[in-house]
Amino acid sequence: MMRVAVEGTSAAPGGGLSFLRGALQALSERADLELDVFVQPGLANQDFGARARTIVAGPFRGLAHRMAWVQCVFPRVARHHDVVFAPGNLAPLRLSSRTVLYVQNAHVVPQMEWRTEYRRSKRRLQRLMARLSIQRSVQVLFVSETLKQWARPYWQANREEPRVARPGVPLALDRLPSHRPGSDVLMVGNLVPHKRIDRAIRGFALLTRAPARAGRLRIAGSQSSPELAATLNACAASAGVADRIDFVGFLGADALAEAYATSGCYLNTSALESLALPALEAMAIGTPVVVPDSAIFREVCGEAGMYFGEGDAAIARQLGDALDSPPDGTTLRRAARERAEAFSWPRFADRVGSAFAAVPSV
Repeated sequence: MMRVAVEGTSAAPGGGLSFLRGALQALSERADLELDVFVQPGLANQDFGARARTIVAGPFRGLAHRMAWVQCVFPRVARHHDVVFAPGNLAPLRLSSRTVLYVQNAHVVPQMEWRTEYRRSKRRLQRLMARLSIQRSVQVLFVSETLKQWARPYWQANREEPRVARPGVPLALDRLPSHRPGSDVLMVGNLVPHKRIDRAIRGFALLTRAPARAGRLRIAGSQSSPELAATLNACAASAGVADRIDFVGFLGADALAEAYATSGCYLNTSALESLALPALEAMAIGTPVVVPDSAIFREVCGEAGMYFGEGDAAIARQLGDALDSPPDGTTLRRAARERAEAFSWPRFADRVGSAFAAVPSV
């Protein structure tokens, strides 16, 4: 039996928690593992699987405080474990010879999309610690092939090339409802600057200028700050579509599946994604997906995506095509299920379990 210490203090309600829960429940099904999961107090009652024990750390006063805990305190409490699993881009460097690092965030690696969306000085500490973690951890896994290639400057001198372990799709694809074509456009994701929701609003506004164009833009996701929410509301007012946009907040699994099913199409305008699984969920229902023409969306959607380039007019054109002449829903569902074979929790658990087995015994 292998004892694994999971450094999960970076997880928070939303996508991070959804990933951690799915990952650990998949690993917990392996009879050869016992998991001690270190999380912040807000996740104390989460179910991470039958073989997972939750241990509360913190609360922390901020990012620097949490990083200090990972580097100074966590190595002491995890020193008797066989393996450390660090699924939040940051490894405890004193235990790097026993750490399997999982890198899943695009903002901690060097790539041009990041530099166009953030100031050079922003997240500098996170990038530094991610680089050290990638270079020193005994095993490194990436959430996508695109993210791995972005991070090549960090790992190209490593003794062993990192591998990719894609997570499973959050929604159970075999239980999703069928698409019921509507006229609304749906966006899914927390309201943060790099999602470029202002661009979605302007593209939607251009779309609505067509005669008799009905429908609304529904934006499902938690707000990151009142300031950004105010900016988006001002953008909607300036574009003349404030009365046609709904900020519906965070949606649970059933409500999200229903939102996919009743929307005319799914839209993503993000400049910075490490793995855009909501697009795959929408395709699995048979809902057309309108997404940026970038490597990460090509990795997820393949030939089934409807891709747009630069300019708000490009978004409006693809939205119009998706609503007026959508791809066949059956074809989309088939494509999604074929691509979902690479995004399954059992396959993820096998990849991570193999990385655990490759860690030298202490």
